[in-house]
Amino acid sequence: MKVLSFCAAVLHQTKGVRNLLAFRMLQAGAWFAPAPIPANLLTAVANNIPSTGNKLRKWTKRLKLNFCRSVCFASQIWMSEEDPALLLVKLGLARKSNREPGCWIQFHPIAQTFAKRKDGLVAAKATVQGIRKTGNPLAKSDHLWASAFLVFGFKSEPPLVQLKPIDTVLFIRKQLCL
Repeated sequence: MKVLSFCAAVLHQTKGVRNLLAFRMLQAGAWFAPAPIPANLLTAVANNIPSTGNKLRKWTKRLKLNFCRSVCFASQIWMSEEDPALLLVKLGLARKSNREPGCWIQFHPIAQTFAKRKDGLVAAKATVQGIRKTGNPLAKSDHLWASAFLVFGFKSEPPLVQLKPIDTVLFIRKQLCL
């Protein structure tokens, strides 16, 4: 437990976009299925998690990040999605999977449980929104089922994520009616 707390503190307290993104990836990865997750999906979901802190600092970071993305090459942006995922692998919170081409990671179940208890439901809602917005649901069917259980509940467990009615209809239409 202390090792997990230390790893989360290292990710949260160190300054840098890569470490903050890795911390958000840990938060979001807790709510995915226990299957390999593509780094680009994890990055997209992690970017949907709202951050806490100074709003002026967030605004300047976004401007810097958008400027860097417009100047950098596409291959460098692709590598920047892998870097936070590989940082999680180096810390031992996840392992790299060779399921498909690209960077896929799988979180350890203990790390998932720790992140669920530590961070609450904000990351769960971001996970559902990220799964809803991504394309090709057949490639990520395990994670689609995990998001469906978050929205609708399972057996006697209540739903954890409350969507607006229109978002629920869109979720059902796009994801569950294949």
